[in-house]
Formats: sequence, C-alpha cells, structure tokens
Amino acid sequence: MKLSLSTSALDAFIASGMTDRAVIETIRRCGFSEVDYDMTWADFNDPVKTGQELRSALADNGIRAGMAHAIGFDFANPRNRDKVSTLKNCFVFCREAGIPAIVVHPSAVPGNTREQFFDMNLTFYRSLIPFCEETGVGLLLENIGNPMDPYFLLSGSDLREMVDGVDHPLCTACWDIGHANHFSAKDYPQYESIKSLGDKLTAIHFHDNAGNFDDPCDHIRVDMHMIPFMSWVGTVNYDAVLQGLIDVGYKGTFNLELSGGQVRRFVVPFEKDGVRQEKLRHPSLDLWVKIYSTVYEIGRYMLETYGVFEG
Repeated sequence: MKLSLSTSALDAFIASGMTDRAVIETIRRCGFSEVDYDMTWADFNDPVKTGQELRSALADNGIRAGMAHAIGFDFANPRNRDKVSTLKNCFVFCREAGIPAIVVHPSAVPGNTREQFFDMNLTFYRSLIPFCEETGVGLLLENIGNPMDPYFLLSGSDLREMVDGVDHPLCTACWDIGHANHFSAKDYPQYESIKSLGDKLTAIHFHDNAGNFDDPCDHIRVDMHMIPFMSWVGTVNYDAVLQGLIDVGYKGTFNLELSGGQVRRFVVPFEKDGVRQEKLRHPSLDLWVKIYSTVYEIGRYMLETYGVFEG
C-alpha cells in the first residue's frame, strides 16, 4: 500500500498564495509519492489549462494523484440542484490532471428521513454519471453519519447500499475512518464496515479523533483530522482498520487527511497594546515539512507493521 497525503494539510499556505506546483514539491520533500488533491482552492475558470498544469507538476516531482476531493458540500440539496453542472469542471480538471477519481460529499436537509436522504442523494449521484462517462473519471461516495444531523451513512453497509444504488462501474466508495469513528464506531465497528464495503472500497481518508469516549472523561466530538499517535484521546483502532483493508484485498492508497500544520482556528484571542498577537497561529513552512516528514514515517511504520508498505 502506498502512503498518500491530502493537499488540504497545506491549506494555511495555499490560502496565502502557494501554487499547486509548490504544494506538490513540498509534499514530495516529506517523502510522499501519492496525494489526494483537495480542489477547494483550485481555479476552475479554465479547468483544462489548470488541470494540465497540475499534471505537469505531478510528473515533474514523481507524484501521482490517486484521487481528488470536489469543491462544495451541499450539491444534492434540491435548493442547490441548479449548481450541479458546476461540478462538471471538477471532472474535466481531473481528466486533464490525470486524476482517476473524485470524492463528492452527500447532502442532507433538516428532518429528512433515511428514505428521503437516500432518494435525494441517489438522484444527485446518478446525475453525475454522464460526467464520469464523458471524462473517464470515477465517482467516490464518502460516508458521513451523525445522529445529531440528518445524515444516514453511519456504517459500511449504509455506504455500500448507496454505491450499489447508483449501480455504475465508475461509482465506488471512499471510507472516511475519522467520520466513522466520530459518533458511531461502537455501534458500527471499523472492521465490520470495511468488510461490508468489500470490493467497492477503492479509497480511504485516514485520521484520528476523540469519538466514542467513555464517561466520565470529558471531550468534544469534533472532526479533528488528528495525526495518528499524537494524542492519548484518539480512539480510532488502527489495527482494526489495517486488518480490514488487508482482508478485503484493498488496492487503494493509505491516504492521510490531516489538519496538523493548518491555521489553528479556535485559539483564544490575545492582544497586547491593542494588537492581536497571532505569530504562532500556524507553523513556518520549514517546520511544516519537518512535521509531515515525521507523519510519513508514522504512516510507514503503520503499514510496515502489517507488512503492506509499498515505497
């Protein structure tokens, strides 16, 4: 299994003007030869040109983008249905960049039932199949399940049901480990969910969080995107994940979707002489490279422990 890193780990720098080429060069410095390209900051005024520029940057640095993550999070909502056509640029961009598949999030509306949630999202995902067929770029459905919100993709069997409902060879599953752990890991264990997905599982997002903490320990259920081994409050069972991937013959990358090194959004404000002090809101780029070089070694250690690391 090859290690992969989401380009979203560099969001703090991308927001300040870091180019795609610089992003790819920086990730390569850390040891990664695979990336998940986050399209949040992409320029889609000319998806052909920008896609080709990314293809060139990837090739020049010996990196492959095994998947991408589409812009936007609420396209399936009927109120946004007129915006679905804008996703076509994401597929065109991926075709030109040589990216084989793209993650597109489901949507929910307040109070929707499970049946309504599935009907709405299946209609939406089926509407994207012409984009897949035209570009040859696959569609990846990602699990989002939260008892406090009207999403109903809590388990691997839920996600498998939706993928099977789309019923197209270019539609497969991306299992987000952190999302699965966030609220429902006790009721829907990772290993069983991964086994349920089986051959439909072609991509993962790996990160840790403090989901399912037992009382009386206090915690906040936040989608933390935490680096593995970085805190004792992380509750993802890494062994269950790796064994599940091995047992289903998973062929995708071990993709790390992490927030370390980004802007710390919720820092308590501090002012001196009436000026907000924010020198340490995020690390320097040199320190970021050191952090993610270590992240690469952490991922390598995890995969080597199970005998599946591919350099």
